[in-house]
Amino acid sequence: MKIRNLFLFAVLLAACAPAPAPTATLTLSPSATLEPSATPTRTPKPTTDWTATAQVKATDEMAYLVDSVQPDLELVGYSIDEGELGYQMEGPIEIVAELPNFRYWDFPEPFTNPVFEDFVLSLDIVWNSETGFAGCDVIFRSDGDIGDGEHAKLSTMRLSGAPSYDLTIVNFNTIYGVIARGSNMAIKQGANAVNHYVIAVQGSEVRVYVNGVRLAAGNVKESMNKGEIVFEAWQESGETTCTFSNAWVWELP
Repeated sequence: MKIRNLFLFAVLLAACAPAPAPTATLTLSPSATLEPSATPTRTPKPTTDWTATAQVKATDEMAYLVDSVQPDLELVGYSIDEGELGYQMEGPIEIVAELPNFRYWDFPEPFTNPVFEDFVLSLDIVWNSETGFAGCDVIFRSDGDIGDGEHAKLSTMRLSGAPSYDLTIVNFNTIYGVIARGSNMAIKQGANAVNHYVIAVQGSEVRVYVNGVRLAAGNVKESMNKGEIVFEAWQESGETTCTFSNAWVWELP
């Protein structure tokens, strides 16, 4: 009996209790809209027009041949229709002779052994010598041993104020054959004077011109049919500087 009354009382108490408050609804704030990142714009590389580049290069080469090569070839009796350009100097070569009775030489850049057979060589030589006997040389048809080997040599010298020259054959550093020798006022001998030389070598025949004037002619040995080209400076006192520039070699057919 007591148990039933307690049960009824619990039921009545639960019925009279207030209802629980509703749970608050979670409201989600809208997320930010992501803007797409800008795509980097690539600058296109210009397309190389190789045909146009080749045409420009060919045009420049032809202008060089016509302006620089053709006049000297015509001077010695040839044209640009005979043979081809075998060498063109990239920059001046300065050779300083510091010690007396020593010879200083260098090869035309970028060659280390510029061997030619029949050719026309054109170049400018600036000669600057303090005192005494000195000279600037062009060696050709060399057998490869510049110190002791056989070669032909054009020497332009200052001797007692006279503009002299020697065209010789040398072996073991000794002249054993004189092709031509003399003095010519066409050679400018003042300090820093520029002399323009053209040397034509075909077979055994050699012809040399300076500043448009024929300087010498003669023959080397028939066995000397090809060889290196080398530039050289020397002096007997003081100091001598020879600067070789604007050189080119035209190979004859």
